[in-house]
Amino acid sequence: MSHDGVWEIGGKMEVERWGDGRRIAADRLRQLVDIRCGCRTLAAETSTYASILTITAFTVERYVAICHPVKSRLHAFSAAGLLHRAVRLVLVIWVVAGVCSLPIVVQYGVVYVQV
Repeated sequence: MSHDGVWEIGGKMEVERWGDGRRIAADRLRQLVDIRCGCRTLAAETSTYASILTITAFTVERYVAICHPVKSRLHAFSAAGLLHRAVRLVLVIWVVAGVCSLPIVVQYGVVYVQV
């Protein structure tokens, strides 16, 4: 059951009247459902990939700091530079995660079954 006026009952989609009494065409409603499903899938996949990539990136950073302390000190001249590098790294991670999740969104979609 959804609060958008779409009810899924036994695989059959029924359109209800919205608050102001107008009806939405079934084709337009299906487009909205497809877009909403795609956005939800994109958000879920992107956050999953970003989480994995963030843990991996900071694990590699800790490895370099522990095993190669001189090399890690050369890259961090100041605290502000280190913070700027971390922010850039997180932004790059989210962009890479978003790009990597696009094939999942394209591959999967809503399948309507006629009952």
